[in-house]
Parts: sequence; structure tokens; C-alpha cells
Amino acid sequence: MRKKHSLSVKFKEEAAIYEGNNSLTLIVLNTSSTDFEEATIRFETPPEITLHANKLTVSPLKAGTNGSVSVALYANRADTYQIEVWVSTFPPPKEGFLHTWLQLDVLPRSDATPYSPIEAIFSKRIKASYKQAPQPETSKKTDFQYRDFYSVYEIGLSRLIERIGKTHSCYSEAVMYQHRLTENIKKSRRFGEDNSRQVERNEIIDGLNQLTFSILGISFNKLCDE
Repeated sequence: MRKKHSLSVKFKEEAAIYEGNNSLTLIVLNTSSTDFEEATIRFETPPEITLHANKLTVSPLKAGTNGSVSVALYANRADTYQIEVWVSTFPPPKEGFLHTWLQLDVLPRSDATPYSPIEAIFSKRIKASYKQAPQPETSKKTDFQYRDFYSVYEIGLSRLIERIGKTHSCYSEAVMYQHRLTENIKKSRRFGEDNSRQVERNEIIDGLNQLTFSILGISFNKLCDE
């Protein structure tokens, strides 16, 4: 039986997506009885689509309500696309992360609405900001890239270790969490996701959230999204 999630995501206006630039609204529905301080949404899109940004945060997300965030989408041709979406929350829900697919039917532009020079400039700006966004000073030494959903945690771990330094009293605890989460991610990439690994990762991230907040005053999830 497929497990039900207390979160769902959908685009508000799926019927009005055209090749070129589109302004979209993403709706995140929380059907649980839990208030989430924040919900972080990440996307993986096919190469024909540029979605800006590839990470979004809805905060706060109250029980039984929905939140919305705006995204800009550029599609270089009309087609039907599948976009992978991951949603994680702080605190994490009991059922773990939501991983789903959104279908986009991109329609061709009619002759009456050709591309305009302004539209072309706008699309270039979206692509440039998507590919060349400046990184925080503390992450310049790392060489991670957002290759999948797990990459953001690797970047967050690197930032945490760099910021606390080897002389900090909690350094060994942070390294322990780094090792556990890295091993969990490695297994998930190699063998695929399963419930036990999700539960283990939720527990590790919960510990990292508490540790990071006690040292830096922000959650580990927030550190990942800087």
C-alpha cells in the first residue's frame, strides 16, 4: 500500500503554461495536524526547462492550511514534461519527505503572441541567475553541485563543519553526524530510497537541526538553504 503524505504540491495554473516564460504559483497543502516552521521545496527538471529557483521555502505552514510560492518557468519547446519535486519540513513529519512528480503540458505559442525582445532578455536573466548565483563566502571552498535531492545536505554539512572549526567543543559530534548522514545518502543513491533510510535520515537531520541551532542560532535545514 502506498503511504499517504500529509503534504501535497501542485501548480495553481497548470492549463496556462506556454513555451517561453511563465509566471507560476506553487501550492503546498498541509493536511496534517502539525504546524511546520518551514517547508523546503526542491525541483529536478528536464534540460528543456529552466525553473527559477530550484529551491523554495514556505514558512510557516500551519496545520490544515496551504501556502503558496511564486516560480518562473522557461520552456524552450512545447511538450509534456515531468518535474520531480521533493518537499521536506522542519520539524520533519512522521512519514518523511514527500517525493512526487508534477506533469506540465507546455503549449505552443500562437502566431498572435510571438516572442518579444523583452521576453528573450528576461529568459536570459533567469538562466544566468539559475546557473551563476553567487555562493556564500563559507561555501567557496567546497566543490559540491546540486546534482540531486541529497546534494543540499552535503553542502549543509560542509558549511557546518567549516563554520564551527576543529577547536569547537561540538566538532566531534558534528563529524559524527556528518559520517552518518553521508553513509545514509551514499546508500540511498546506490540502492534507492526506502522507508528505513528515510526514517534514519529524518532522525539524523533532527539531531543536526538541534546541534546547528545550539551553535549557530539557525536550523540545519536553514543552513542548507543559504
